Amino acid sequence: MVQPPVPKPKPLPAIPPPTAAATNLVPDWEEKVDAILTSDDPDPEKAKKMLAMFPLLSGDAQEEVAHHLSNLTPDDDYAAFGSYLTNSTLSEAVLDVLLEDVLNRPNSTKLPMLLDVARDPQNPKSAEAKDVLELFLEEDYGNDWVKWESKTQEWLKENPD
Repeated sequence: MVQPPVPKPKPLPAIPPPTAAATNLVPDWEEKVDAILTSDDPDPEKAKKMLAMFPLLSGDAQEEVAHHLSNLTPDDDYAAFGSYLTNSTLSEAVLDVLLEDVLNRPNSTKLPMLLDVARDPQNPKSAEAKDVLELFLEEDYGNDWVKWESKTQEWLKENPD
């Protein structure tokens, strides 16, 4: 006896990250940020607490918190915060803060992050990131991202932090 096919369950829809138009998921975020900033915690701990809140904030709140995170996040702990620069769904104002921040980081952090942004045509900061890379590498490799990667690594070896 032939069994009828069992229907496959439909995958759950992906939950998009908060955007500038999203409702603020942390309505009392200003008070929480103030409490974090005035606490006796060391700066890296303050940054971790704000970073945990960051994806739950509206675009305007993210912009303000990004400024604080830029000041509080040490270079050693930058990866989690810096990864938001490659999130092309964030508002351009937030990405401006993040791009400005990465430019003040060590070259070993800055250049690979700029390369990640530059190679993403969906990221509003792609062209700016590519322009900065051109300044460092003194060459435009077009859309040859393998060459960009190779030349960036060569430059970093020749110019350690």
